Amino acid sequence: MRAFATQKQSLTYIRKVGDVLPDTIEKELATLFVMELDLHRQTEPLKQELRCMKDFSEDSMIACLDSWGYGYIDPKSIKFFFKQNQASLEPPLCAAIIRRFDLDGDSRLTHAEFIHGVMPLEPYSKVLVKEKIEARETLEKLRESIKVEAKKNAQKENGKGRNQGDKDEVTVQSFEKKMKSQEFLGTSPLRFRPLL
Repeated sequence: MRAFATQKQSLTYIRKVGDVLPDTIEKELATLFVMELDLHRQTEPLKQELRCMKDFSEDSMIACLDSWGYGYIDPKSIKFFFKQNQASLEPPLCAAIIRRFDLDGDSRLTHAEFIHGVMPLEPYSKVLVKEKIEARETLEKLRESIKVEAKKNAQKENGKGRNQGDKDEVTVQSFEKKMKSQEFLGTSPLRFRPLL
């Protein structure tokens, strides 16, 4: 098979005069691709965390968005969902969410299209994502306890040297540094597994 593939004549595509895009269009197209990649880098960790949450369920997620039981999600459903969660969203933005996930162009999302839209695209380790979620929760609890201790120490403080609140702040900063250095989601071990 390899011999057949190497002996096959390669086809060369000869560009015609009109085939070249103007530089401005190529630049804008490249900018669009970079922005799409940035959006993917921002949303992929959120999708992974959503899937790893203990109380996540596709059925309950669909039920929240399709609260009227139509069998699909339209801009009105999105707007109603935001209204239920004490947020407002303009109709053009609701339509933009639909366009982002819509695969067949009918301006509404079937349940399968919505599930596909919120599914992570990259392989990931649920263990690592859960560790990141737990680390974030631990950090938030640590910050709260430091604030409480700092208030107590501020009342007792007589102006001598470092107080316990400063020491606790150093602990939080070192914990944050450790968390950032590990970068759980960017280096998934599944990404580097050998192909069988």
